[in-house]
Amino acid sequence: MTSDPPGWDPEAAYRSARDARAEAADRGERRAAWVSHARLAVFVAGVAVAFLVFGREALSGGWLGALAIAFMVLVMLHDRILRGAALARRAQAFFETGLARLSGRFVDLPCGDPERDTSQHPYADDLDCLGRGSLFHRIDTARTRVGQGVLADWLLAGATPETVRARQAAVAD
Repeated sequence: MTSDPPGWDPEAAYRSARDARAEAADRGERRAAWVSHARLAVFVAGVAVAFLVFGREALSGGWLGALAIAFMVLVMLHDRILRGAALARRAQAFFETGLARLSGRFVDLPCGDPERDTSQHPYADDLDCLGRGSLFHRIDTARTRVGQGVLADWLLAGATPETVRARQAAVAD
């Protein structure tokens, strides 16, 4: 049997993780803004150099090539930073959702209600298996419709007595 360490607080752990992801996202967005401004500056310099290379023939075309390479590097760096910031925001939202579930505010979360006919099911309506505020709504962390459908099917499928006993043993462990 496993247990949590003494004094372990899941809400505090989720808050800490959420705050760390929010700070990472903010930092990434600030860096992305800086790189965006640098891209703009390199582009403007490229236009000026292009004028000097092609219009006045005062500079070598190598300068234009160097600025083009710098611009492409900044484009790739900007994309990488933006993807990292978006990933951090998604992680922040994950921990926000976890905090809502822990505090019982899960009914405020969006409900990806799968389209299932429960009218002929022996217990789905009585136990409120699907819909807003349901067991499905509380435990759903699936990110795709297919994943939500699989979870709904699991909730609506009857298990064999052996499977039920195995699950009960796993919970007891």
